[in-house]
Amino acid sequence: SITISFVALFLLGALISPLLVLRNLHKFSSATKNEDTFEYVKNPKGEFSSYAALKTNEKKDVNVEKTKDPLLTGKAPGVIILGMHRSGTSMLCGLLVTGFKYHIGSKSKLLDAKPENPLGYFERKDVVFPSETILKKEVGGWNGDVTALSNTKLISEGTLLSYNLAKSALQFLNDRRNWPWVLKDPRLCVMLPTWLNHIKSELPPAIVFTYRDPLEVALSLSKRRSYKKVNITFWLKLWIEYNMLAIRFSENMCIVFTSSEEVVKRPYEEGTRIGDELRKCGAPPLQILQQTIANSFVDESLQHKKDNTDPLLEKYGECNIQAYESSLEEHTEEYIGEREMYLKAMRVYCDLKNGKAYKKDYVWPILK
Repeated sequence: SITISFVALFLLGALISPLLVLRNLHKFSSATKNEDTFEYVKNPKGEFSSYAALKTNEKKDVNVEKTKDPLLTGKAPGVIILGMHRSGTSMLCGLLVTGFKYHIGSKSKLLDAKPENPLGYFERKDVVFPSETILKKEVGGWNGDVTALSNTKLISEGTLLSYNLAKSALQFLNDRRNWPWVLKDPRLCVMLPTWLNHIKSELPPAIVFTYRDPLEVALSLSKRRSYKKVNITFWLKLWIEYNMLAIRFSENMCIVFTSSEEVVKRPYEEGTRIGDELRKCGAPPLQILQQTIANSFVDESLQHKKDNTDPLLEKYGECNIQAYESSLEEHTEEYIGEREMYLKAMRVYCDLKNGKAYKKDYVWPILK
């Protein structure tokens, strides 16, 4: 009877095992088939392709186990927007969040909208506040001596982790369920290495670099109530420094270059191009950009305001640098200093437009 029982158990096991295998195969298939918005495939060398095909059946909630799927390997965690203050970074980030559905976190985590930015800043408080606190301590704030940060050892790796808000931001950024995210704060132009040290991913984030006419930025900043007494020379110098550090710190990363002028002039076309380039960087959008959404984020205040009838001040290569109306008395030391800084900034602006400023051997102007 014992022999008969053993044979019976053996036969029962033989019948059940295939069913269990089929069940597990189905379980694995359902966990991987439709969960990932983007699908990566290996090329013949075994490397993951930077291009991802858009899926139609996106799911917002993915559990922790499923984020370990090998299809996520080689995927950039998100996008960091770099650009000087008042350069259209909010407009650009709004386009990426609303038009492409990059993740940015809950509304409670973001800075409140203000009259100068009615659609919102799209900046996380847990990134802005610790960054500004560190900058105040190290160089006097976002408008301090930021060139001191060209020595990246100035801010130690442990400094950021001493702030609970920063830990909250890093928890969001390193959670693969939030990929691909978008991160925007002009301070990142000068704080990029500090944050990158704590972002854990196979590939670094993609960069979208944008810029705006330096005089327009300077005039916009000088209109703020707390900065009305700050001269234009100061803001022009800071514009050069922010752009210089942003380009230096993002060197060797996958960068998409744009400008506020191009986004305002052709929001849908430029937005679509940016999305296409981000796919190549391994941080593809989660949806196709719609023209109505692109147009809704155009900030008319960023339209090019210079009068083309202004006299020519300098011919710089193929670029015409026009004169501007200064509030200072001509021939004074302050006026001469302002004009010199204006020319330096405009030459950099011209080189951003023609692409020379992005080259490793580009010679940035000496600033005093």
